[in-house]
Amino acid sequence: MTDFVIGYILGIAVGIFATIVLVKGQNEMKLTVKQLLIGSDALKRLGEKGVKILTYKIFYAVSKNISHIDKEIDHYNKNYQRIVSEFSGPLLKNCPNCKQLLRENDWGIAPKDVQVLNKVIDDAQAVEVDIPIMTLTLTEEIIENAEIRAADLTALDWMFVLPEEPK
Repeated sequence: MTDFVIGYILGIAVGIFATIVLVKGQNEMKLTVKQLLIGSDALKRLGEKGVKILTYKIFYAVSKNISHIDKEIDHYNKNYQRIVSEFSGPLLKNCPNCKQLLRENDWGIAPKDVQVLNKVIDDAQAVEVDIPIMTLTLTEEIIENAEIRAADLTALDWMFVLPEEPK
C-alpha cells in the first residue's frame, strides 16, 4: 500500500472514531433564535482560529455546531425577510405627511409600523428551537490557543461545560 492509501484509511478511521466519541456529547438543547444569532459569529471565529490550533475533536465539534446553527439561522432569515416584506410598502402611501422627504417610488417601513415590526422580530427571536449541540469542556487549550474573547465565551456559554475539579 502506498503512503497515500494508508493515510487515507487512517483519516477515515480517525473521523469515525471522532464521530463515535463526540456524538455521545451531542445533546438536543433548547436555545432561542436570539442565542443562536449571537453565538453564530462567535462560533465561526472560534472555528476560523481553531482550524490550525485546536485538536481535531474540538474542531470537529465546532464545525458540527456551526452546521446545525446555520440551518436554524437560514430558517429564521427566510421568516425575517417575509415579515419585513409584509411591513414594507410605498412610503408615500403610508406617510402622506412625508411628501417633501420622499420620492414617488421610495419603499420602506412606515414610521407608524416600526414599533410593531420590532415587536414581531423580538417575538420571532424569542422562539425556542431544539438543536443538536456538541458540548465542549472549556479547557486552557481553547482559551489560550484559540485566543477566544470574553464576549465570545459569554455568547457560547450554552456550548461549554466546566471541567470537573479533581477530588
